[in-house]
Amino acid sequence: TGENFEGENQDGMNKYTAGNFREMATAEAFKKDIQKMGIKDAWIVPYIDGVRVTMTEAEKFMGKQGK
Repeated sequence: TGENFEGENQDGMNKYTAGNFREMATAEAFKKDIQKMGIKDAWIVPYIDGVRVTMTEAEKFMGKQGK
């Protein structure tokens, strides 16, 4: 897999991550583009330093970073 594209099988489902975004608006736009391509179950899943976090944690982190 590429640097910004990874896949895994978890809980009997194939899960893929694509992209690396520092701004929520950019991630939202990418999600909409993916959905237009026919992938309806596209989600924004935040990570901080490689660890999956909640949206609330990500928003607090971005606020501390001035973003």
